[in-house]
Amino acid sequence: MIKQAVSFAYAKALFDLDCKNNNLNKRIYDFESLLALLENKPKFVKFLNTPFIPLSDKKKVLMSVFNNKFDKRFMNFLVFLLEKRRFINLKGIVSQYKLMVNKYLQIWEADILTAVPINALSETKLKEKLEKKFQKQVILNKKVDPKIIGGAVLVMPNEMLDFSVKGRLKKLKENLIATEI
Repeated sequence: MIKQAVSFAYAKALFDLDCKNNNLNKRIYDFESLLALLENKPKFVKFLNTPFIPLSDKKKVLMSVFNNKFDKRFMNFLVFLLEKRRFINLKGIVSQYKLMVNKYLQIWEADILTAVPINALSETKLKEKLEKKFQKQVILNKKVDPKIIGGAVLVMPNEMLDFSVKGRLKKLKENLIATEI
């Protein structure tokens, strides 16, 4: 709960600045690029989060690695996170920031989980139906999990729809057990 509140506060501060400067979409791209770069560098992340390393050394390394990749405001934000020892909250900050931007721009993110990759036509039809029903722009995050056997699970901000074979088998099992008693 505290981590979420901290992440919200830092994300809100940057969000307010970016709203004034009409920089929301660029910032999401910056965050996604940063997370992608850091995902492959766990030792670098550990270095940035280690309290025993002097802050000046961390700043120098951070600036040398990312200075030409991001604008000055974003670099200042990253340095500020280092100074406040909140770099460890980066993923939470990114998550909160994305939620704020999506709410501001009236965008819904929905996760679609399928056993096999969803084809483009089905994805387009589903997206159109969701946009028509909820009157919002929808972004579909596609995930594949063979464990659901077949069908799909759709997770939206306000509900989850399980049309998977695994889900149906689970419901059938529950109904059979309930009728035995």
